[in-house]
Amino acid sequence: MKSHNILGLIGFIFSAIAAILGATIFGALYGFISWGISILIRSIAWILLSKEIGKVLYLITGIIVLIFGILSISSLFIVINPNIFRLEIKIPIQVPVILWSIYSFLEFLSYISTKGRIFKIAAVNIVSIIIMNLAIAPIRYPEEIQEFGLLIISGAFIIMAISAIAASIGFSKISRS
Repeated sequence: MKSHNILGLIGFIFSAIAAILGATIFGALYGFISWGISILIRSIAWILLSKEIGKVLYLITGIIVLIFGILSISSLFIVINPNIFRLEIKIPIQVPVILWSIYSFLEFLSYISTKGRIFKIAAVNIVSIIIMNLAIAPIRYPEEIQEFGLLIISGAFIIMAISAIAASIGFSKISRS
């Protein structure tokens, strides 16, 4: 296995762990650690895959996953605790969701552009992007999320976990041919 295979496998396993923890809502705070690790490793995997295969889309995906991933985590920290960076502003929850959606959509495009069939299963992440954006659209701050909203968000996280597991397997098998 090449480095992009190993890093993609590991990075998406961390992504699946983060999604599973997110689905529990109460475990979501612990998911930040594996989400951050996932973003770093996945971005490197996409960039290395781009060098191996020669697809610019994978390079762009890797760069955007890194930049927007870090921004989405940082902004979500601010949403949860506005005083964490000693800021006097409140950021609406839509900001981290939109940032996450952007890099997740690029990963979706990258999944469907691969020749691997398992990546087609990973493309189910488009459903989680749509669900998450629809669920969060009418909500400005986390304390406004009601019980039904938590169920919908948990469902989106379960879909993310399925996507991440498929992407992990897909990365382990992808090659130049």
